[in-house]
Amino acid sequence: QATEFCGKILVVDDDVYNRRVLQGMLEKLGHHPVMAENAMTALRLLDRSFDLVLADVMMPKINGFEMVRMIRNNPATRDIPVIMVTTLSDKAERLQAVEVGANDFIAKPVDMMELKIILFASLLLQLIWELNIKDFPFILI
Repeated sequence: QATEFCGKILVVDDDVYNRRVLQGMLEKLGHHPVMAENAMTALRLLDRSFDLVLADVMMPKINGFEMVRMIRNNPATRDIPVIMVTTLSDKAERLQAVEVGANDFIAKPVDMMELKIILFASLLLQLIWELNIKDFPFILI
């Protein structure tokens, strides 16, 4: 069953198995995933046509934290939501993800229902932001 808010999602993970699992989940949820095997490839692909980025934290050369910093420093991509996909259980590392500009994070192994909820919420908030809706029925912090 597809979500009401389906989008073009850039998946960034150096592990081919993780990319395949996420691709399958995203397709089942009605999204349009595009795969990138590392941060450099992702940064080359990323433009405003993407609705969201799902990025692994632990990658060679450029890790997920640094990639998010680069996305946020680029005026063309700074507003695209980024969800970190991680095995991180350390509170300090989760805080670091938010400090560099990640919108949210999801733990590995990824649960389909949790992924659906996080994507729905992130895409809905992005839509509200883009439409500049001032009379939204609740306060966004």
